[in-house]
Amino acid sequence: MSKHLNTMVCEELTRKLPPHLDGETAGQDQAAIERHLGSCPVCRREMEQLRADMKLLAEAGVPEPRPYMVTRVMAEIRSRRSVRARFSTGLARLLGSTVAVLVVSVCISIGAMLGSGLGRGSAGTAAGSDEMVVSADEPTFADIFTSVVGGE
Repeated sequence: MSKHLNTMVCEELTRKLPPHLDGETAGQDQAAIERHLGSCPVCRREMEQLRADMKLLAEAGVPEPRPYMVTRVMAEIRSRRSVRARFSTGLARLLGSTVAVLVVSVCISIGAMLGSGLGRGSAGTAAGSDEMVVSADEPTFADIFTSVVGGE
């Protein structure tokens, strides 16, 4: 069991080594790291390897950017923005068309409902006649349309 606890301490220490080597640890953290490194040869080797890697990176230095790199990067950003703008414009057109189709469908449905007798009320045809008999107190299609759309 003590080996497992030691492993957990070593894993935790391994995560804290880079900030420790950069001088970013202080107080109790720094003292605990130093104590552990004094008693654990595996972590000491890990720290020495990390220190050697950091030294190699520092010696390598930062490469100079190639000529026109900023220009090429900015051109790529602009082209990606352009593609995104075209996509969002196309999406807006698609949504607009879909809404228009839905509005037309609703209007046709309302018209079909009104034309199927809803606007005629309960009146029927006069005996022996093709003309519709509508009582004066029931609204006509024109009355319903005017109240829905608005107007006089």
